[in-house]
Amino acid sequence: MIASLRKFGAVGVMWYMAGTAMATPTTIDTSSTNYPGWNEKSTLPSATAAVPFMKDSAVRLASDDQDAKSEEKSDSNCNTCQGDSNSCGCGNVNYCCCPSWYVDAGAVILIRNRAERDPIMTQASNNRPIVSGHDSRFGWNGDPDITIGYRMNCCDAWEARYFGDTGADANASVGFGSPISMIIADGTPAVLTYSVDYRTDLHSFELNERHSVTEGVTFITGFRYLEVDEDLTFDIVDNANHSIQYAWSDGNHLYGGQIGTDLALWCGGPLQFNTIVKGGIYGDAADNAYRNRQVSGNVVRNGASDGDVAFVGEIDALFTYRICCNVALRGGYQLLWIDGVALASDNAASTNPTNHGAVIDTNGDLFYHGATVALEFVW
Repeated sequence: MIASLRKFGAVGVMWYMAGTAMATPTTIDTSSTNYPGWNEKSTLPSATAAVPFMKDSAVRLASDDQDAKSEEKSDSNCNTCQGDSNSCGCGNVNYCCCPSWYVDAGAVILIRNRAERDPIMTQASNNRPIVSGHDSRFGWNGDPDITIGYRMNCCDAWEARYFGDTGADANASVGFGSPISMIIADGTPAVLTYSVDYRTDLHSFELNERHSVTEGVTFITGFRYLEVDEDLTFDIVDNANHSIQYAWSDGNHLYGGQIGTDLALWCGGPLQFNTIVKGGIYGDAADNAYRNRQVSGNVVRNGASDGDVAFVGEIDALFTYRICCNVALRGGYQLLWIDGVALASDNAASTNPTNHGAVIDTNGDLFYHGATVALEFVW
């Protein structure tokens, strides 16, 4: 996990360096002292010398009746609205010209990666792996993706977002012509048939402060909470037609801060392309609950809990088509990596007759990817 943290830390630093470079304005020294030829004094003839009846007080510069040109928009002048008051810029800098509140209402359609290949059930005679977490193929799942934001000025906004991936499920059933002695967890049943059900639920909530430094660069800092819950169940029928069950339930509660960058990479009329990169270090309160319903009907329970450090990184590539200043259509692709969590398949593979399920492994990682689509409303 430490190696992966280093890699993502390096990526984050590079993104911030790139963002800072894009955000830093070019400075040109226009001081006249650096140009000797321009530093010589010259005297203009008085208008009254050429025209006896004209007084100097009657001569007025054209700019006397004009307001001083306003300062260019800068990071320290975030309350100035630039440009057409009925349009929005490509970045967040000009959003003060639009209403302060915005809501993105849509959905995210994600798929999670397959688990590791560590065997959960093996054949007793030759120790050949029969089932591992990698055998579980998860499908695509759609869940809400909601963002609510408030812009305090041209440069700063508070934003809350929730999305999830609940009900990701993989299952399979296998039957044998004759019973085969297996090793699973702390038991050695003679298996005639078995079925596996593996379910994962993901919830993500974040609260961020967005600070725009240029028209195309916005820095993100905030807090994020994620919950990852897993349930893995083996239902076995043995040679005497008895029902046996082995089950693992794992929970992860991740709390931590994150930083990120939102880069407006391209803007052409109403169409805009952004990429958002976020990452953070989290504390993970993890637990694993093991349950074994035996042939006799007795239920044996065990488990363990632990606290560990986890990493969460997210990359979003988003197209936004602004229908009008108050409505936009947004769509793109999202990548989410969670490293350092307890997974049911890992803890099932770690359960043996020695620990009887009193074990927890927090070295698992999850990778989600998928499409996101939403309508944005501002007022």
